[in-house]
Amino acid sequence: MINKYLGTISVNVIIFFCIFIIPCLAKDIQWPAMKEFTVDFPIQTNAEKLEFVKLLEDVNGTGKYLFVCRGGSTEYLDKLTDQTQINYAGALGCRLIEGDKETEFSLLAEGDDAPWHTRGQYFNFKEITGDCGNYPEYGKLRHFRLRGFELTLLAKDFIYNKGNLDSFKLQISLRRDLKIKSSYTEQTGYITPYQLGKSCKTIIKGNEPRMCRNWEKGGSWEECEK
Repeated sequence: MINKYLGTISVNVIIFFCIFIIPCLAKDIQWPAMKEFTVDFPIQTNAEKLEFVKLLEDVNGTGKYLFVCRGGSTEYLDKLTDQTQINYAGALGCRLIEGDKETEFSLLAEGDDAPWHTRGQYFNFKEITGDCGNYPEYGKLRHFRLRGFELTLLAKDFIYNKGNLDSFKLQISLRRDLKIKSSYTEQTGYITPYQLGKSCKTIIKGNEPRMCRNWEKGGSWEECEK
């Protein structure tokens, strides 16, 4: 009788594992293994038009994400917005999009924020020089950790003309890290100095709440689920 009872428990445990645990494990490893790369994007700071577009492939050569940077003059970006119905902001805005079609949503966000509220946005190039350039994760070096990889943006090779930044290169690189499971970009542990109006000399550690849309409540903003 005891053996029969234990056998029943064992069957139930196996059924529970197959129904509930295995799907969870499957979700835990759902992200594709991405192909690693490093590429430089030359940027002239006074250019009328700045554009970089790259399809990011997995190790099998299948396109999974689209990485796009666009910037330039206000006139050019306004015209581009009118043509595409996608909002762009200067001086340079980079976004990561699932699939191969450019949209306004960016996976570089830590929640459901618009692309121009992410660290993929450079509102001016003073952000990458001086004290602001050295500010962790908001200056010239920015890491984006999500979906089994780390995407890094590094501003380098600065050239100045009469004390003003004339050109530089934005190095874009991807390295696999399958331990990274977040569907959103992980938080950095640093508070942006720009939103707080603080000097970049003061490095502020911490994380602001991640905010997401609750479409069941009409799209209201709420803290993202952990």
